[in-house]
Amino acid sequence: MKRKKKNVAVYIDAENISARKLDVINTICEREGKLISINVYRRKNDKYTKEWRNVSKKRKTMNEIMICGKPRKDKVDKKIIMDMGKDLSNNTDIDTVILFSSDHGYAEIVKEIAKNGKEVIVAGKNLSERLKTAAGVYYEID
Repeated sequence: MKRKKKNVAVYIDAENISARKLDVINTICEREGKLISINVYRRKNDKYTKEWRNVSKKRKTMNEIMICGKPRKDKVDKKIIMDMGKDLSNNTDIDTVILFSSDHGYAEIVKEIAKNGKEVIVAGKNLSERLKTAAGVYYEID
């Protein structure tokens, strides 16, 4: 009997993950299930995350979320956390959340999502022990 593919929502923190890692991101996402959303978050005028703009334009399934206004600490992180909570409340079909970021500040939301019965996977470079433990499943990206 064929196993039902899990519905996957993906969140990419462009401040932590380079667009040059797209092949690795695609491999992880395809392995985990059926993609229902891919959101990449970046500050509007950030030259370091600008490369994601071209990537998101080429992929119809990828939403680029640009954060406007003056740079503030954790501004992108807070938006991702807010969207994760909203998406999971509004879409009960999501089985798995994949977060591409190395930021340990996501540990609490990752724990909360897992506590509510969803699988959470984190992927990033030099992941903190706190984030790895919160997720359970993780990938180190070089």
